[in-house]
Formats: sequence, C-alpha cells, structure tokens
Amino acid sequence: MGADLYLMSLHEPTRRLWEPRFDAAAAERDRHEPGTPEHERWQKWVVKCYGKMYGAGYFRDPYNDLEVLWRFGLSYGATTFAGSSISRRSGLASKYPSHHGQTE
Repeated sequence: MGADLYLMSLHEPTRRLWEPRFDAAAAERDRHEPGTPEHERWQKWVVKCYGKMYGAGYFRDPYNDLEVLWRFGLSYGATTFAGSSISRRSGLASKYPSHHGQTE
C-alpha cells in the first residue's frame, strides 16, 4: 500500500518527451520473439525509457519508515482525516499520526 505522488510541473514535460520513445521501443520489442537478442536489446531500451518517463516529478510514498512525508514531520492520513467528522467518529486520526510513532 502507498501513494503515487506527482509534481505535475516536473512530471508532465518529461513524460511527454519520453512516452513516444517508450511506446516505439515497446512496439519494436514486441515484433521480436522473446528470448532473442533483438527482443532483449529492445527490452533494455523499454526499461530505460520507462525510467526516464518517471524520472522527474514522480515519487512513491510507501506508508512506512521510508515515507517522504514522515521525513518532513507530516502525514497524509493526519492531514486528510484530522478534524473531519469521519476522523472523530472512526478514530482514524489517532491511527495516522502527524509524526511517525507519535500521536497528536
């Protein structure tokens, strides 16, 4: 479980640049039999293009000790649920502390 976070001002220009290259590489790869040197060569290019496509402005927030927001003393759950009627009724705010390992 986690969240895919995009800074669109960074992500979109990079995605627009690399997505056509990714699509072309995938199409060329698919023209070759799996396991052949040609297929493997194009697969490497597909992986490179995919990495470039998501290389700027994309972050994966895993909801664990590696969570980006926890590093800044923030929490998606606390921000989303804190103070809401759902939070008060369900107790979710206490399950999503604003700092890792602490409750508000």
